[in-house]
Parts: sequence; structure tokens; C-alpha cells
Amino acid sequence: MEQFLSDLAREKRIRYSKKYHAEHREQMIAHHRIYYEEHREEVKQDARERTQKLRLRVIKHYSEGKMCCGICEEERLPCLSIDHIDGRGAEHRRQPGVGKGTGFYLWIVRNNFPEGFQILCMNCQFIKRYEQNYKREEQEVGKVTAEKLLTSIGVEL
Repeated sequence: MEQFLSDLAREKRIRYSKKYHAEHREQMIAHHRIYYEEHREEVKQDARERTQKLRLRVIKHYSEGKMCCGICEEERLPCLSIDHIDGRGAEHRRQPGVGKGTGFYLWIVRNNFPEGFQILCMNCQFIKRYEQNYKREEQEVGKVTAEKLLTSIGVEL
């Protein structure tokens, strides 16, 4: 019963808040704009810290608490990133609501850490992409020359 009452109170607060924001939209925008101008560096620092915490949360989840690359065990956090196991990251990020950077981390958390992701360092990401391109070329052409392979990954000869 107590939980039911707190849920009702929460819903009531949410409805009131939405109504208030709708009725006072312009005033709130003006207030936020002034606040941002007066506290620009603080706001930016807070955003950086929130993003870092979010990123660490996602890395910790997908690395199963190890906080390292799933292949070479690189531990330097700036080197670590989210990898789409199926290799369709660009396609996935183009979908509405997914995005990249902070938006992508938010999407992962809001979707309860879906399967299909792993933590890799950038070196292992590039090696994975190289190997996938090599296999694709090999299947399409048969035998791949070193020249074709380097061209396929953007190296000009």
C-alpha cells in the first residue's frame, strides 16, 4: 500500500512538472541561458564528469568489471572503446535515438546494456576491422593482393 501511494505521488509530481514546464517554457529557457553564461566553465566541467562516469559504467559492465580490452588487456582508459561484436557500428549509430559519444552511452544504459557489445582498445578495433575487410575482399575476389588490401583500408600507395 505504501509503495502504491508513493507511486501515485510520483506520478502527480511528474504531471505537475510537465504542466509547469509547458506553461513557463520561455522563462525557463531565458533563465537557463543566463545561468549558463554566468557559470559556463562549471557547467562544462559537470558535463565532462557526468560523461566520464557514464563511460566508466558502460566499460565496467561490458568488461565484466576488469576495465580492460577484451583481447590484449590494455588498461589505459583513454584507449578503451565500445565495439559492436557484429561489426555494424556505423549502421547502428545512424538509427534514430542511438547517436555517438555520450548519446551512445546513454542509449546503452537506457536499453539495459544490450548484448552485442564488447570493450576493445583502439589497436584491437583497427586490427578487427582490417581482418574483416580482408575476409570480405577474399570472399568477393578470391585471392587478395597486399595492394588491394591496403587500398581497401584507405592507405594510398
